[in-house]
Amino acid sequence: MVPALAVVAAAATGKTEIVNAERLRIKESDRLKTVAENLKALGADIEELAAGLVIRGSGALSGGQADSYNDHRIAMMAGIASILCTETVTLKGADAVNKSYPGFWADLEALELADKIERV
Repeated sequence: MVPALAVVAAAATGKTEIVNAERLRIKESDRLKTVAENLKALGADIEELAAGLVIRGSGALSGGQADSYNDHRIAMMAGIASILCTETVTLKGADAVNKSYPGFWADLEALELADKIERV
């Protein structure tokens, strides 16, 4: 839930703190690190802590380069984050979604929400 919650926090205004999340460091990727790196690359004000994240939401993201690190949840997070972006998001490793949600990109396109993401 933290990757999705971090996107929501970036879309909100104000400060969100995610705590006691050290377990996320031992998933398909170090999710605290990959969430922070990707959202920061897309323009979020986010800080990685030892066991959590601090996100100062501004309501929008700029766009840029993201990497799934072959983690399905990080790939989907980048896809959802692209909805908030003013510019295009180029996502490396977009096929990682196939692990848990093979129809993710088709569903995002069907909702007409995939216009700001390029999958590589």
